[in-house]
Amino acid sequence: MDQIFTLLCNLGVIPKELCGIPGIPHYGPFMVFLISFLSFLNVLVKVIIALALVFFLWGMALFILNSGNEDKRSEGKQKMFWGIIALAVMIAIWGIVRLLASVFLPFGGAPLPPIFLPDVLPR
Repeated sequence: MDQIFTLLCNLGVIPKELCGIPGIPHYGPFMVFLISFLSFLNVLVKVIIALALVFFLWGMALFILNSGNEDKRSEGKQKMFWGIIALAVMIAIWGIVRLLASVFLPFGGAPLPPIFLPDVLPR
């Protein structure tokens, strides 16, 4: 288990704050998993919010561009409606993730630590 943890730290999958670097507190494997999972959820929710916004804007474009065709207008209305519902649900889920982070993580309501990816491009 320690070898896998060390490998994930060296690859940058686990945030540097959690890898036991001297001067930085070392968290146990469960806390590392929890922080990594909540960080992943935080990113995933942002991506889904962006997709819901694109879906809403697509519905708006259908509604505006097809003002003469009632079938296309109703299709645009329906896409806008579901886009707004998706935005509301995802913003609520984002709030729940932030609430869980502030309750269960040691740094309280501070932003989740980023997951650093290794540099793959030569400098």
